[in-house]
Amino acid sequence: MAGLSTKLTLPGMIRFQPINIAKALSKRSLRGLLLLTLLLVLLIANTTEARQYKSKLFEDSNQDLSSAESLSINQLEAQLATASDPWQIALSGQQLAHQYVLKQEFAKAAEAYQTALAANALAAPVARQLRLEYAQVLLQLKRFAQIKPLLSSVTNEAELSSQERVLLARAAVGLEQFHEVVAQLSPLLVQLASLSDDELKQLAQLSYAAKAWPMTIDFLSEYLQRHPQEPAINRQLTGLYILTEQYDAALQLWSLANSQKLFSQEQDWLLLVDLYKRQNMPDKAARILNDALQQGNILDSAEHWYQLFQLWYQARELASARGSLAQSLVRSNDVQRALLLTELYQQAEQWQASLDTLTQTCEQILEERYVGKANLLLGIAYHKLAQPEKARRAFINATLLSGEKVKAREWLAFIAAAPASREESQQLQGLCLPADTQIALPDSSSKPAVGSSSKSAVADTAENTAQQSMPLTKKRLAATRFYGTKVSTTKAELQTVIKKRTFGLIKALMRSGGSVNGNMHLLMQQMQTGNELNITIAFPFSGAPRNSGIHRIVNVPSQHAVIKQYQGPAAELEAQWTMLVMQAMQEGHQLTGQSRMIFLSDTSGSDMVDVELQLIIAE
Repeated sequence: MAGLSTKLTLPGMIRFQPINIAKALSKRSLRGLLLLTLLLVLLIANTTEARQYKSKLFEDSNQDLSSAESLSINQLEAQLATASDPWQIALSGQQLAHQYVLKQEFAKAAEAYQTALAANALAAPVARQLRLEYAQVLLQLKRFAQIKPLLSSVTNEAELSSQERVLLARAAVGLEQFHEVVAQLSPLLVQLASLSDDELKQLAQLSYAAKAWPMTIDFLSEYLQRHPQEPAINRQLTGLYILTEQYDAALQLWSLANSQKLFSQEQDWLLLVDLYKRQNMPDKAARILNDALQQGNILDSAEHWYQLFQLWYQARELASARGSLAQSLVRSNDVQRALLLTELYQQAEQWQASLDTLTQTCEQILEERYVGKANLLLGIAYHKLAQPEKARRAFINATLLSGEKVKAREWLAFIAAAPASREESQQLQGLCLPADTQIALPDSSSKPAVGSSSKSAVADTAENTAQQSMPLTKKRLAATRFYGTKVSTTKAELQTVIKKRTFGLIKALMRSGGSVNGNMHLLMQQMQTGNELNITIAFPFSGAPRNSGIHRIVNVPSQHAVIKQYQGPAAELEAQWTMLVMQAMQEGHQLTGQSRMIFLSDTSGSDMVDVELQLIIAE
């Protein structure tokens, strides 16, 4: 979102924190070790086989674990090297492994653990715990393939503990065996209530790494039930709902987070705005954005005020829309937006406000592409405010430049203005002017005089005038299968990104057994506001290509749209979209927020485009 934005990089996603074995062992008190030894004695006492080793360890009153733990690594190595008793080998191996871990010598620790377990002298529960420690060391060494045989060797798959399953899942992530990650974590979904908070976080991270997002949602949802006030978890879970296109759930959760006052970043409010907009609730989105601007929760920028204008306009709150657009202009000198505001004022018959907007805008020198439109609007404002001479001069200016010649001539005829003299046709004069005000007259004088209401002048431009006043064309778009790639970029980078990604997309399509079967499309799931764009570059295709990484098959159902074809400068595309949206709403169409743009011909190498704009509507 600003758009929704769904790339989805989840802000603040849980980072897996591996257990620090050395730290855990260093904190173990000597008293704790003694208690563990006493427990071990009790376990051994229950088995006849282990009883013979008990006396060897404890009949000597001078030997205890406190003294054993205090032995140096050299002493333990010497002790292990000369030991022949299986119990002594197991005990020395374990103690030596702990010492190596404390010094982070994990390769030597792994050898010591292996020696201790190979002695086969430990009771089953103790040996199982030792395997867990050994598995942690193997993870540190990235010996992922050794972990599953180690933990599964003496344990039935169904009896694996949650700790063991987490270790097996971590090893599977290291091996990129994501199906194994899912297999290990799935049984834990029925044990959610018994899992610790730390386990839930680890399980969420592991399932996310395996792209098992519904599973990640389950783990995070359980955690959030216990800790509903944690902003990071709310943000992550909302992001996952967006990623899996569960927009209702995302909106419900993120709206609740807002009511709990968990928002702290500008993006938090903007995400809520995007979610309401995505769900076709522009009025609610506008109120959220307006409150955030008023309270200083987001940057007071021209772009945010323009986004608010678009939302109010979609909600048909035209007075609020005009006010927001005016605020955007206070913060920028955007001529195109100023002309749009002028048109909105004139639609509301606020003639003085439209003249004031133009007066302020035309204090700067205008690019030539804006001069015709500005003078046409200026002439209308002057006419409505009973300033006929100024209106005539503004309309004459508009007839001398491309863009609004037809309408300007019609207005001159309507107000019965005197034709322009040769001097007036050679020099632009008035309020809204370009850098160069000189006009080169054509050699032939056979054309009708500017301002003439003759039938020939009207006939020359009848077709163009009819096109400008025609209602939008409605079209039923057939269900289509596209092969596409999602892109998040900015307006400035869009052209470069399209060129780069399109080549890779076509290459992937052909390599996987498909072929292009139509013109390039840009698919947009929501209204594109602000500077960031979230689009899908896509081609209709034939054949049976495979989904491959970022290149995916996109199934689009049959839809209805109003369309507009445009051939002209690429810089004018945003204005064309704005006019299409405004006209569609004026004609009473219900917008879904989705749109497409089809490239009708190849104009690469120039700054021109030949496209069809398709605005999806509810039918």
